[in-house]
Amino acid sequence: MIRLGILLLGFVGRLALGQAEDSAVDTKQFRFKDPNQYSFNPIGVKRDPFAPPVTAVKAGMNSLLRFDLNQISLVGILTGMGSPQAMVALPDKSTHIVQVGDQIGRRRGVIAKISTNEIVIRETFRDYQNRSTTETTTLVLAQ
Repeated sequence: MIRLGILLLGFVGRLALGQAEDSAVDTKQFRFKDPNQYSFNPIGVKRDPFAPPVTAVKAGMNSLLRFDLNQISLVGILTGMGSPQAMVALPDKSTHIVQVGDQIGRRRGVIAKISTNEIVIRETFRDYQNRSTTETTTLVLAQ
């Protein structure tokens, strides 16, 4: 135990004097060439600590909210014992099952009603004069 302490004390002393370059630890990796310049090395680090955090909305933004309602088409209506559901197709060739209360469209419209051949979507947004406006859009099942 005493020998280990003396060995560590000797190593720390040589490190402080700059004589430890020949040892197993390479101290050159800890020195910066220019003290005002820092470059981030992502190896072994999960994320850049200086980058702004990614919010959940940006990272997992629902693809239903990326498109306008006129770009979304109604593919099918699912009815049965539970609440009715609808299948919609997006321009990126993906399909989604939606139900009453889900948000859809770029202006975050809410699905108000699903009937046997259409879905009704209510969008509340601010117009160019900053007035609250509600618009109702109906997506009809293709025949």
